[in-house]
Amino acid sequence: CSQEVLSLMLIGQGVSNVFDGERDLGGGFMLRGVQERPSIGLLSELESLRYLQVGSLFKQPKLPIWVIASQSHFTVLFCLSAE
Repeated sequence: CSQEVLSLMLIGQGVSNVFDGERDLGGGFMLRGVQERPSIGLLSELESLRYLQVGSLFKQPKLPIWVIASQSHFTVLFCLSAE
């Protein structure tokens, strides 16, 4: 599953990046990330390996539900209490 498809399912936009907001690369090139706090969050094993950085918007979703992405599969982590 590509990052764009995962983002489309989680936030309704098929963006390639998991950081918050936009990043200007110069020369008119902008990278788009997550624009607002999603209902369901995302955590990634690749962040612990320093391949990418998940933004705080994905780490602190509106609901206590996270999709955890590893190199070979996905896991859903949730809490029954929002406290």
